[in-house]
Amino acid sequence: MTAMLTRKKSVIVVEDDVRLQQQLIKILDAAGDITCLAAVSSAEEALEKIPRYQPDVVLMDINLPGISGIDCIRELKKKLPRLEVVMLTAYEEEDNIFRALKEGASGYLLKSSTPGDICNAIRDVYSGGAPFSSHIARKVAQYFRVEREIEDDNEKLAPREKEVLKLLA
Repeated sequence: MTAMLTRKKSVIVVEDDVRLQQQLIKILDAAGDITCLAAVSSAEEALEKIPRYQPDVVLMDINLPGISGIDCIRELKKKLPRLEVVMLTAYEEEDNIFRALKEGASGYLLKSSTPGDICNAIRDVYSGGAPFSSHIARKVAQYFRVEREIEDDNEKLAPREKEVLKLLA
């Protein structure tokens, strides 16, 4: 009886590949505890429909026609600051990862993720987590490790050396 009272997690898919869009709808609706409210093909359409539908989670592609998925997040977060967005993309570059996170994405999955990984990411972000594909999580960890090494190296500099570096920058 408890399972019947549990509200389904609502999702909107923002993906311009119609075939992938249809696959995602089937995957989400088959999960049992997730329902796909809508699937849209552009950021412009997402900016129109997402505030109206108020989903729990948005699965967002980066490379969309017109406005990018990352820029779409920035605009959506202005209207819906608590909206959970999980990037679902083919892009693994650090620049895309960190820009998406900076604009408000709560998770970052690769399109090579399994249907189970996608559904689990929605459940995870819905319950306050931050889901990442393992390759992406590793890139994030490496980024901070490199940043820490740079900070450690900077601590070894004399005050005048730091000043010269700032002027050069």
